[in-house]
Amino acid sequence: MMSTRDTLQELGQALVDDLAIESRLQGRTSGKSSNIDALAIAAGAAAMDKPLIYTAFDGDHQQLCSLMRRLVIAEGGVPVNPDSVLDYRETVLGRQTKRGVLLDDLAILRGCDQLWIFCDQHPSAEGLRALAEGVLVEILFFLKRKPQAPVFFLSAQSLLTGGNNVKTPLEMSYEDAKAALPEETAVGVLELANSGIKTDKELPSSIYYILDPMDYKYARFILPRAYQRATPRETFVPLVPYLAVQVGDAERGILGLGQIVLSWVRLAHLGAVCTMLPCLDAGRRESAIAKLLHTIWLRQNRPGPVNEDAWRAYGVPKANQGALWPITARERDFWKGMH
Repeated sequence: MMSTRDTLQELGQALVDDLAIESRLQGRTSGKSSNIDALAIAAGAAAMDKPLIYTAFDGDHQQLCSLMRRLVIAEGGVPVNPDSVLDYRETVLGRQTKRGVLLDDLAILRGCDQLWIFCDQHPSAEGLRALAEGVLVEILFFLKRKPQAPVFFLSAQSLLTGGNNVKTPLEMSYEDAKAALPEETAVGVLELANSGIKTDKELPSSIYYILDPMDYKYARFILPRAYQRATPRETFVPLVPYLAVQVGDAERGILGLGQIVLSWVRLAHLGAVCTMLPCLDAGRRESAIAKLLHTIWLRQNRPGPVNEDAWRAYGVPKANQGALWPITARERDFWKGMH
């Protein structure tokens, strides 16, 4: 079995190869990456050692999301930041009610191993009463369903100043936290956090999307379509791993990039179904990262199938316009030659 360091090295190199434009077009690799099947086994095993950490916060601290992700990765976890996964604008437009937005948040929270609350309050009854109602829902929902899982308070101010961010545990049971709620807050919060099977039946399922890392610029086109997708019995939220955890979130260097790819692998455990999108430029060599994530999904016997989709369905102008999209003859001829 490959060591964790060697696994990270191979994952990082695979991402570097995937983002090498000229080499991809010429079908070349660095020759440093491992066999995909062997790497999938090693990465799948290594990813299971990394906890999925949900980062709760007041919406007024939305600009701190990238700092939250970086701190979680530095602490050895995989960040599950609701804004980075769901995109606040898209979930609001898709659901139109705060209750619907919170159900989307809870849909990804339920699969997490830890809950970190970034705020300027202390983990006490008084501190709880000062938190935003959405954060209270997340805390009570998590405590009710995972009473033994770690819940920590962290300073939002320390994220900004670069101070030592100490994780202070919330040493309260669900009943303790419930008792701390002010009367005017309790009814609305508990309707979502403690309605048992009723709330759980309403939670959307996550669609895990696999795409070529070079098609990252189209990733946000995926989000609205995921929210629109529904069946009579089920609604969905998007989980695009490249948006949830981004390349700039880790330390520079091959090992840091390996940590990012390993996070993408771990995030697959939040997915109920998988959708795979083809490389938009047909002339590129196949993406090693996309192939790796697909292989790991299949190896893990995920409950849902792998569906293949086309970029045209997501409203990407380049996919719909084809050779009409470029502004120069060179680019138009290149597109025609590749397609």
